[in-house]
Amino acid sequence: MDVRTVIISAAVGVVTSAITAYIATRLKMTQERKKWDRDITLKYAESAAVNREAAETLARQFAVGFLVVGKPTGEPRGKIFIPKGGRISIGRDPTRCEVLIDDPAVSQIAAMIESDGVSVFVVDLHTTNGTFLNGVGLVSGSRSKLKSGDEIGVGHTQLMFQDLKKID
Repeated sequence: MDVRTVIISAAVGVVTSAITAYIATRLKMTQERKKWDRDITLKYAESAAVNREAAETLARQFAVGFLVVGKPTGEPRGKIFIPKGGRISIGRDPTRCEVLIDDPAVSQIAAMIESDGVSVFVVDLHTTNGTFLNGVGLVSGSRSKLKSGDEIGVGHTQLMFQDLKKID
């Protein structure tokens, strides 16, 4: 056996090992990231059921975007963070909604903001008076993708969505 064959065999072995290690590491990282996302979503849901302030703190740390809630009464505007993989309810029911709207024209639970981790959507929950996206009424039960600057109308309240990926 000559030296050249030995060197080529050794180089092929090193490159093959490096590629295998790289692929295995990438797969493991992907699995860990998915597990992390599931855990954060579960912790947010558990926290939201028990302590909304703790849920808001968690959402703020891992948010994909936020809603700026405009108050028709002139009160200061609030910011609600949307966690990756989370859901935010909008309506009058203080026990089931993260965004409370004190307006008799608004359903107990009027709409939902959902994140699948990549995109954020608004869902009309079959309200009598409707949910609006940029002034256009949504079809009951429909799911519409949001982009930064979109305005959501529920009753006399306007909410503006801001995607955190767009902020510099």
